[in-house]
This record gives sequence, C-alpha cells and structure tokens, in this order.
Amino acid sequence: MRVWRGLFRLWVVATCLWVLVAGTMTWVDERGITPAEQWWVLPSAERGVYRLELASDAQALRATHDRIDYAHNIHLIVPKETPQEDMRRYSPTFVRDVVEARGQFLADERWDRLRRSASFILAAPVVVLGLGLASRWVVAGFRRPA
Repeated sequence: MRVWRGLFRLWVVATCLWVLVAGTMTWVDERGITPAEQWWVLPSAERGVYRLELASDAQALRATHDRIDYAHNIHLIVPKETPQEDMRRYSPTFVRDVVEARGQFLADERWDRLRRSASFILAAPVVVLGLGLASRWVVAGFRRPA
C-alpha cells in the first residue's frame, strides 16, 4: 500500500529532523556547562596542598596570598613570600595530581552525559518505528484472505 510507504518516508524525514534538532540542543547545552571552582592552598612545599571547601575562605586569604589559575576552574593560593624554587618544584606535582585528574574526570563525565543523551535521541525514533510496524501488523490481521 502506498499509505505505508508514505508513512515510512515521513518517519525517515521526522527521524532525521529529530536527531538533528535534539543532537544540536544537547551539544549546545553541553558546551555551556562550566565546572565549579576549586580552591587549593599551598602553605609550603613541604606540607603540600589542601582543598578549601568554601570560596569565602579563599577570599579571606587574598590579602596575604597570591592566586594562580589553572585549567578546569582550579585556583591555587600561595603565600606571597613563597620562593619561586618551591613553586617550580611543586607545580608539576599539583598539575599532575589535581589539574589533570580533574580534567580526566570532567571528560569522562561529559562523555557519560553525551552517551545517555544519544541513547535517548536514538531510542525515540526506534520506538515510533516499532509502533508503526505493530500497527501495520494489526491492520493486516483484519484483512480478508485473498
């Protein structure tokens, strides 16, 4: 029947539009997500860093400390009198242990969200196709045998 062929073509066009629009909206939403700030303090190179839970604690230290910004919205607060030698010695460790680890975590989290979105985007047309095929099967059951 021509009706079924027309409905199938309508499904193909609607699926293409759905994937295009929903995929674009998901991608735009994903690009707009900014990770929350993380504040770390380096009292001295010997003691290592610790994380501040509140940004207000970081604001209180701004008068006596310098702020170093890293990728992924990470900030390191160091005393103004910290020797450059200590900073050079400790910086690669901080980048490896904190900044790169957070970058990997954020990337994994982003791909998980995209996978879930993609499965939803692709599942909707498959369900509609299944309903269409099921309705065709039901209608064929009411036909008179030839």
